Amino acid sequence: IITNAVTHTIGEGYVGEPNGNITISGIITKPDETPVDSVFVFSSDNCPIYTNSDGFYNIIGLDTGQVLSVAPTKSLFQKECITILDLVKLSRVILGLSSFDHPYQSIAGDVNNTETITTFDLLELRKLILGINDGFSNNVPWRFVEKDAFWTLPPTNWPFILDINNLTQSQVVDWIAIATGDVISEDA
Repeated sequence: IITNAVTHTIGEGYVGEPNGNITISGIITKPDETPVDSVFVFSSDNCPIYTNSDGFYNIIGLDTGQVLSVAPTKSLFQKECITILDLVKLSRVILGLSSFDHPYQSIAGDVNNTETITTFDLLELRKLILGINDGFSNNVPWRFVEKDAFWTLPPTNWPFILDINNLTQSQVVDWIAIATGDVISEDA
């Protein structure tokens, strides 16, 4: 796992040594503050890196004035974390008998990635639990949002990518990892 020694990508196919002195670093955790390891943190102007066992990442060698995007991703699907309790909770929310307590639950419950919670999400979740599907047809296993993002219920304009238009100084950007479909565990 590479966390601190990242080489700087310059042009197509050429990888050189870091030449800037600005960094973007942070920690990626679940809503309950449990660190998430092996998260692939992609920067549009740097070599991708992975978080360590503490959820820490550190993008080094960035220059003043850079324009870049930072996007964490994790493709390992944790099917064992999704249970019938998630299906029951999602059903109750759709029927109006219950509501989500936190926007992270809305993101986890949006299994078909339409930014709304509907019976189609319920059907996708049911197919996963019954073993008909191994994942979700229109969504990734994990979603990542900036920890300091301002949330409303229901969440709108979900910030899954950090865009920086003019990098001026080192930044600490922490992220929350949300397992798609796991609405019970995302009750932070």
